[in-house]
Amino acid sequence: MKLFFKKNTLCFSVLAAILMVSIEVESWALALSTLLLIFRFGSEQKWWKNFSTLWVNIFSITSLCLVLAQFKTFLGQEASSTLLVMLASLRIADFKSDRDEKFLILLSFILVALKFLFSLDFFWFPIGGAIFLGLWRSLLAKDIKSPWKLTGYAALRSLPVVAILFFVFPRVQIPWARELGPLIPLSGMSESIGPGDISNLTLSQETAFRAHFVNFRPGMRDLYWRGAVLEEMNGFRWNKTNETTLEIPTTKEDIQFDYTVTLEPSNLRILPTLEHTRFISSPMITAVKTDRSIFKTNQIIGSRIQYKGLSTFSWNGKTIENPFQLSELPPQTQAWVTEVKLKKLNHIEKVQILKKFFLENNFSYTREPGTYANLDEFLFDRRLGFCEHFAGAYATLARALEIPARVITGYQGGEWNEAGDFLRVTQADAHAWTEIRNPSGSWIRIDPTFWIAPLRIELGGLNYFQLSPSDLKFDTGSAIEKLRMRGGNFAQLINTVQFQLDNLNFIWTRALLEFDMTEQQKLLKVLAPKIGWWITSFVFIFLLFIASKKVLFFKKTTPNQAIETFLWLQTEYEKRGFIRNPYEAPIVFLEKVKEKRRDDEKLINKTIELYRYERYRQRTSGPDDWSRLKYAWKKRLYENKS
Repeated sequence: MKLFFKKNTLCFSVLAAILMVSIEVESWALALSTLLLIFRFGSEQKWWKNFSTLWVNIFSITSLCLVLAQFKTFLGQEASSTLLVMLASLRIADFKSDRDEKFLILLSFILVALKFLFSLDFFWFPIGGAIFLGLWRSLLAKDIKSPWKLTGYAALRSLPVVAILFFVFPRVQIPWARELGPLIPLSGMSESIGPGDISNLTLSQETAFRAHFVNFRPGMRDLYWRGAVLEEMNGFRWNKTNETTLEIPTTKEDIQFDYTVTLEPSNLRILPTLEHTRFISSPMITAVKTDRSIFKTNQIIGSRIQYKGLSTFSWNGKTIENPFQLSELPPQTQAWVTEVKLKKLNHIEKVQILKKFFLENNFSYTREPGTYANLDEFLFDRRLGFCEHFAGAYATLARALEIPARVITGYQGGEWNEAGDFLRVTQADAHAWTEIRNPSGSWIRIDPTFWIAPLRIELGGLNYFQLSPSDLKFDTGSAIEKLRMRGGNFAQLINTVQFQLDNLNFIWTRALLEFDMTEQQKLLKVLAPKIGWWITSFVFIFLLFIASKKVLFFKKTTPNQAIETFLWLQTEYEKRGFIRNPYEAPIVFLEKVKEKRRDDEKLINKTIELYRYERYRQRTSGPDDWSRLKYAWKKRLYENKS
């Protein structure tokens, strides 16, 4: 049995490549993969017999069927990662030959490349680089001296090629390369919400996006990021209605954008934008704007993207087709609405009485409000709710009072990274609020959560949920100080380190994402202003070819002593009746001669060793080595001849 776990470099590199993509792998596949690896390890330790080829084939077919049944495709990050991890684990379980070893190395290269296709986080690059070096080291022959030195030297020589590829090779978008499997939303921008949907999401501190602002920093109260507009009411649940796509104004180069968003994968088409954003710009995506001022892409967002936005102070949006659509109201709610209507209030007075209702009835903000039978129980009995409860209830009462209203989902707040001066918005900042349409036709934001739990809006979701119940009585300044001092000096040090690492990652990501096709064209115009884009590209690709040929397939232009010596030796042996066939490699020919001339075995072995070192650059041989060898051959052959 060929041992896998005894090959330290290969074992480390392959297992590390599997671990790199394990985050995207389904739990059943990860469990099965772990089981296969444990079973293989035990069989190498002689604890039990290894799987037969039949069982490996059964596992392979089963894995393919499971992946196809769950994802309906083999494309996309999760589907392809799951499939490749299963293939690698099955190949380890059936590890028998050098061919299996080469196949495992190839799979590991693909796994690392797949990780880089979907993730640009800087900390993956040194890990991936170490795995690449280990895989290249595993490809070298066993008898090579200083293999790590040779591997590192080859890696350094390849860096110029990598640099040319990065700066010059066109950024080509391959539509199928980033397709997704199951469309499971990973964000707070849901197009349908009910009680508990957002409160469950806020348990996660995963980053949703990062935002960098140009020459200004908005206050926390102004950080409302719109994701979806919900206009259809169905009891406690609000749903999105049909939207009309609008033409986005063409972006001009002289326009100063307000902010830049680096969005994490969300498995949605929605682009979160700051309230009142007029239009966005990004060479990475094709975006459209709806008549509800929501921005969407034409493809599912399955990888990190970046775009810029320009916002204003207000907008006049399209009115709702059925602005007063309501489900049947329960008795107490209907009675309250009827009582208010009898007062014959104008628009401003209706808005004021709605605010007074939520301020004066002892509502409480909580992640765990429990379930409600109807709106009466929430508004007039228990009065415990999360943002979706307050937003939905306000919109319902506003519509009942003949005020056009709708529910908005997205994010509110975030956490400022002082080291990098950018805003990090997490899933804990997911939020829902209300918009009402005033008589002049403008949509105005109304957030009932601010009346119930002002600290939630002043601090953002991530910071608010770190407060203890006793901290909620503090004002904003005291609450911020409480958060800053939590855990003492050590906790502050940890936070500082986290901010610095997050900033470094953000800088790295922006540098990679911002160097797009447009930036490439600018660079090439600087390098060759009179040549043009396509001619310059051709020249650079040609230079790339020459450089790669020199770096990766370098051969001496001076006469090669290994070939000279072999050809001389071949001629001498042909005189003695040993004819080399056209298809025979030099080493094969010498091995054939050695079987017939055992007296020459020592010199033939020395020749093969030096030839291999010289031709495959496994060691540098000096001219004296070949001179001494040829002298020894002449002495040997002429002695035999005489």
